[in-house]
Amino acid sequence: MTDTRGPQSHAPATGVRVRRGGQLAHPSEQRKQRPKKSGKKTKKNRRTRAVSAHLKRRRNKNARNAAIAIILAGVFLFTPAQDTVKEQSSKMFGDVVDLLVPFHEHPVTANYTLEHKLSFEAIPTGSGALFIYRMPIPAYERTAKSYDSALFVSSDTAEEIPAPAIQRVTAMRVGVGTANIEVPVLEDEIRDAADAIQLADGLSSVWWPEPKVEHGVPSSVESPRYEGLWENAQYDCEYGRCMIWEGVIPKSGGRTTLTIEYDIEAIAYTWDGEAPLGDNVAGMSGGYGMTTSNAGSFDDLHTGGITPLSEHFGDSKTWYDPSTGGISMAAIDGSDPLVISLADEITASLPPEQSNNTYAYSHAAFIWVRDNVEYVVGLTPPRNGPTCISEKNGDCDEQSNAWMSLLRVKGVPTWYEFGILGAGDFSTFEPHGWSNVALPYSGEWCTEQGFTTESCYIEASVDVTNNKWLLHTPTAYTNWIEPISDNEGGMLVKTMYYRLYYDSRQMNDVSTKEFDILGTTELPDGTFRVNWIPGR
Repeated sequence: MTDTRGPQSHAPATGVRVRRGGQLAHPSEQRKQRPKKSGKKTKKNRRTRAVSAHLKRRRNKNARNAAIAIILAGVFLFTPAQDTVKEQSSKMFGDVVDLLVPFHEHPVTANYTLEHKLSFEAIPTGSGALFIYRMPIPAYERTAKSYDSALFVSSDTAEEIPAPAIQRVTAMRVGVGTANIEVPVLEDEIRDAADAIQLADGLSSVWWPEPKVEHGVPSSVESPRYEGLWENAQYDCEYGRCMIWEGVIPKSGGRTTLTIEYDIEAIAYTWDGEAPLGDNVAGMSGGYGMTTSNAGSFDDLHTGGITPLSEHFGDSKTWYDPSTGGISMAAIDGSDPLVISLADEITASLPPEQSNNTYAYSHAAFIWVRDNVEYVVGLTPPRNGPTCISEKNGDCDEQSNAWMSLLRVKGVPTWYEFGILGAGDFSTFEPHGWSNVALPYSGEWCTEQGFTTESCYIEASVDVTNNKWLLHTPTAYTNWIEPISDNEGGMLVKTMYYRLYYDSRQMNDVSTKEFDILGTTELPDGTFRVNWIPGR
């Protein structure tokens, strides 16, 4: 995606929309290069590519591999070892199918340090530019149920089945030149503006205020350095905990760069009960995972603990207006006639016994968007879900908007998750946005398992752009999940996008984002693959 600036004016502070790139290149996820082990910081000149280019490169090689596999299968099937081979034929021909289809390869677990460099520059003829940038402080632990500690609760004993941690951010550091300032992740520590930490450039400082509690209340926080200059800026962190980077860029084309480092421990996790991912991938497959057979109906969306999510996210047909003036446009729109018509078509395509099944419908909508919408980056202005469906192209946010629009038609609760997405070999990182979804289990299944209705549902990640159905991968770094509280109409999403405030007369609408891996990336448990099979 490209950065999109808000309307210019002569006001001292003008908002700029910091768009998330989110354009993970499917091909780079499939490349089989190993992470660098030199222990040194590496610089890479990267760009994302479309998945079709990768498929063309692999086609001939896959065909040759398939032919060899089929010949070998034929040799064994017509030898005295026939009985033994027959027992293994199902697996063998499954492997042949694997050779024929494109796939993504992901690490099972990963420990790594992600570096993020954020730069701004002033207009060469200007007198210097003031700026404020608000950056989310990630939660220490993201679990398999968002930030909750319990996956399920026993209806008999009230005992909790713990929700596994799928990401831990054990440290966050910032600085100019060297990231040597520790930002508190483990504790909700507050540092007021009066105690801001001066950075090495002598021009900027960082601090982390208390998150804003109530929207619509003017900021009571004033800059300790530029009092009176920022009456239109927002110092509060409406969307949750954040770090504020504030300063001035020198005149005559000056440039300032903040370095941020995250120490991350993450695992692959699936909420799908039938995902063919292998035993080394953690999750609910083979146990409590969601399937068409144990999923609840649309009526179950308003039963038990899933109800608040359904009322807040699912029942709101339109969500998050990204416009900065002029014509209003809901990014997620389940009231659009085109979206409703497509939702009806998807429902009609399901077997009759699955027409009221939340899992079956949500998965079929996922398949439709994945298979019919082409990945295109840099489209402006940003489009909503109905436009993405109509034109059948879009970037990560727009494809997520399309899928979530289809789910909002049916009242299925879906919301945003933002972060940074890496390729499977850690060669490429991009800002990224994807979806969360809540799906209920059937009341019968909950009773059989002995779980309370308050806990008997899943909250899962879905990344339609990168073929991740109910799947989290270690290379998807999460720094924010959209909350329920104080988030009417998705207004917190807008505060996440509009995080930079500056004087448009003195500062270019230019921001660069660079990502790198520092030191050694640990992949102790190898990799797994996710096939991309149209219609499945």
